[in-house]
Amino acid sequence: MIKAMQIRPEYQESPFWLDYSETDNGTIYDGLTIIDMQYHRTTRVKYTKLFEEVMTYAEEAAEAAEDFKRRDGVYYSPYSRNYTEYIMYTFNLKKRPSTKVIHRLKALFTTLAEEYSDYREYYQADEIAEIMTLLSGEKYACTNLNGYSQGDTVKCIYKESEWTKEALNMLETEYWNGGSEYAVTDEDNDPDFTVNMYFTQWNDEEIRKEIAAEYGTTPENVTMESYY
Repeated sequence: MIKAMQIRPEYQESPFWLDYSETDNGTIYDGLTIIDMQYHRTTRVKYTKLFEEVMTYAEEAAEAAEDFKRRDGVYYSPYSRNYTEYIMYTFNLKKRPSTKVIHRLKALFTTLAEEYSDYREYYQADEIAEIMTLLSGEKYACTNLNGYSQGDTVKCIYKESEWTKEALNMLETEYWNGGSEYAVTDEDNDPDFTVNMYFTQWNDEEIRKEIAAEYGTTPENVTMESYY
């Protein structure tokens, strides 16, 4: 017999935050960027290398576009004789972007520079996602991860090929720690057997099925004790 005892909500730990590291402003997670605006500043909880490059060169890229337009800018060099070459060199692109892509990048970088603020990462996340798409050739999109209180919202830039709607819903629950955690043990309460399992759902029958599948038994052999 398997026993599952729900952990008090204030003591449960989400898998998302168990993976979090303060030492590098969050843990690099390929294809995922989460931007939190709190205390009148933005915090990059998770980020990608491409996101960092876009934010690092955003203003310079806008200035370069204007300089090349006037044909008297400081960006003329053997490495960048025009804006296309500047983009390719700065972002280390292997494939030459089309003229349409270059014009769109000029517009997007100019917008980022003109509307510069300490919070642009948050408020212009959609534009940043589009820039990442144009530079990489892979589709990035932006969505909100909403919590349970007014103002509980963060921006999430993700790679569409890697994140389904279901996975994003699970991520949202884990980010705000809105799931439920159970201490799972055997009928003898063997400490060597006990493990904690986190669920992003609240349906007892579905949770029972997951626990049973994990331990190779049937749902009938799983008893559950709720904190409430």
